[in-house]
Amino acid sequence: MRRPSVDDSKASSDPRIFCVWLQSSDYASFLQHLGFRSDPFAKTNEDEEDLLDAYFIQPPFYSAVFGDPASPRSAVVFAPRGGGKTALKRKIELASKDASFLCVPYNTFAIEGLRLSDISREYHLRNILRLLLIGVIGECEEYGIGRLATRERHYLYLFCQNYFSQIDQSELKQAINAVKNLSDKARDWWNRFTGPVGLAINALLSRLGIKSTEIQKFEQEVGTLGAYHEQLRILADIVQRFDKTSIYVLVDPVDELALTQTGPSSFTFIAPILTDLHLLELPH
Repeated sequence: MRRPSVDDSKASSDPRIFCVWLQSSDYASFLQHLGFRSDPFAKTNEDEEDLLDAYFIQPPFYSAVFGDPASPRSAVVFAPRGGGKTALKRKIELASKDASFLCVPYNTFAIEGLRLSDISREYHLRNILRLLLIGVIGECEEYGIGRLATRERHYLYLFCQNYFSQIDQSELKQAINAVKNLSDKARDWWNRFTGPVGLAINALLSRLGIKSTEIQKFEQEVGTLGAYHEQLRILADIVQRFDKTSIYVLVDPVDELALTQTGPSSFTFIAPILTDLHLLELPH
C-alpha cells in the first residue's frame, strides 16, 4: 500500500488518514513526519542519551540532591529500575560542566572473581580515589601546577605512586572516560599516555611541570598519605586551588551488576560506604 495523496494539514487533523499513512510508512519516514531528526527511542540507557539536557524534567527533589556546591551534603536516591536514578545522575554530570565542583561518576566496578563478601569500604574508596586523582591531575594540566605548594606537589607524587603503579592502560582509559568534566585539553593530555602507566609516573609528573630535582627530593623524603578519609580531605583541599569548591562523587548503578540482582544484595554491595557516617559527612 502506498501513502494516500493527502494534504499535510488534513493528515495532521484527521486521525483516520493518519492511521492509514502510519500503516503504509516505514519507521524512519514516520519519525520524520512527526518532526523528529533522529530516533528518540534508539537508546534505552540514560547514560547514552545525547539530548537528555534538552528534555530532562526535574523531579521535585532535584534541588535537594544537587545541593549547594559550596557546602554539599550527601544524598541517597532510592527507586526501582527505570525510576529515573541514572537520568538524575546524568543531569548532575551535565550541570557540572558549568559549575564550581569536580564531578566524578563512580559507575564502573571491577568485580570479576569477587563475591559480595569481598566488597569492602577499602574496595570502594580506592576506586573512588583513583578517579578523583584523574580529575585532580586534569585540573593541574588545565590551570598549571604552579598553583600547588611544594607540600601539595609532594602529595601528588605520593598519590601517583600509590594509585598508578599497578594500573593498566584499559583501566586508565576507563577511569579517564568516567571523569565527565575534564576539559578537552586535559582529556587530550591524559590520552597521550598509551603505554603501561606504572612505568611512566615520573614522566607524567614531569609533563605536569614538576621538575626532576623536586621529584628526586620527594623520592628521598618518602612520606605517606594516611588513611582513606585523610586522602579524600587532601584531594578536596587541592581542588580548591583550582577554583573548585567541592567534589561530587555520583555512585550508580548498584542494582545492575552480576552480584546485585536483588534489593538486599544491592544494599550489601554499597553498605560499606553508605553506612560510613564519617565519610558521608566529610567537608567539601
